[in-house]
Amino acid sequence: MTARRHSKRPVIVVGYDGSAASSRAVDVAVERARRMRGRLVIVHASDDARRSKSLLEGLLLEGHDRLADLDYVTLVVPGSAAKAIAETAETQAAAEVVVGTRGLGRARALLGSTSRDLISRTRCPVTVVPAGS
Repeated sequence: MTARRHSKRPVIVVGYDGSAASSRAVDVAVERARRMRGRLVIVHASDDARRSKSLLEGLLLEGHDRLADLDYVTLVVPGSAAKAIAETAETQAAAEVVVGTRGLGRARALLGSTSRDLISRTRCPVTVVPAGS
């Protein structure tokens, strides 16, 4: 991972896996980045670069209006989602991490494994966006 913090502005890191919950998390993160006049870092954890590129391009096309005039970057980081997001948050000195309650995994729980793991791995606040919000 080669991303570095580019300015003194607050950084909001958001995890995105293509699920509806992660799309809602991106909406919340965009709003927070705008309100804080910060930078948005959208992280997708995957070892499949082609699929990741396609997924992120879809997000950017779908969310073109919501990302307009916003300082943002997308990152594809290999490995587990929790590890990728936590390492990005650390590298970027994130002010906040935003994730959905559950991603594409099959578990039915209040918190998904990624959000649960992030709470213990990050130094900054973690916002978990509830399903259907």
